[in-house]
Amino acid sequence: MICMALHLHDNDGTAEWHALPFSGNIDWENIKAKLKSADYRGSIALEVDNKNFENIKEPEQFLQFAVERAKKLIYR
Repeated sequence: MICMALHLHDNDGTAEWHALPFSGNIDWENIKAKLKSADYRGSIALEVDNKNFENIKEPEQFLQFAVERAKKLIYR
């Protein structure tokens, strides 16, 4: 059995932000297309902090926002 996992985050191309997807300059539509063409079925984890979302003070609110962003990554 082969286990695979992938962790994703966004950035601005100059620093390692670990920002939520669709917050920086990563071409997520291209990433989604590549994952689909590779028939990737492994786990995907977001490795993020609250870069550019410092105004969100409640952890639950940030997590809800992160879930919304994660759902945008689903390519099936």
